[in-house]
Amino acid sequence: MAPVDTSRWLDLESAGAWTSVDGEKVMMRPFDLVLTPSWRWHEHGDEGAPAIWLDGLDIPIVQRFAAGFAEREGNIPAATSVPTGSCQATYGSGLKPVVSHCVHASTPMFHFPYAKWALALDGYANSTPVDAHTGWMMEFTNPVDGGAVTATISAFC
Repeated sequence: MAPVDTSRWLDLESAGAWTSVDGEKVMMRPFDLVLTPSWRWHEHGDEGAPAIWLDGLDIPIVQRFAAGFAEREGNIPAATSVPTGSCQATYGSGLKPVVSHCVHASTPMFHFPYAKWALALDGYANSTPVDAHTGWMMEFTNPVDGGAVTATISAFC
């Protein structure tokens, strides 16, 4: 399986869209998995160009149980002193620190760049026979416990 050339896609999606979680800003690229972990401050924006992104929400179940809410008063954005790439640097290599300084260790990763996971999926597809039912499928995992990427969501590529 050859890697997908995404260089021309930046004309379709914004090259300047970003999100931040707890003050760590990450630039979003096509096919990145970007999560907003529960009860964590987050923001979205773009740097000049229009942006298109897809939010996969649990809207039907939230509506069914009338569980929607928002906090609007008193919210102050998180400090932006967290260096960009901190989560990737700490947890993105398949290793985890013995002593973690992450206050949200239950869901430390929120950005899974396509450029990284596509390489892993390509390597898997090139070294493993295809499954007749699922093809080549891999699960994004929480680097702390190896479980689902968050307590409420599992994601696959």
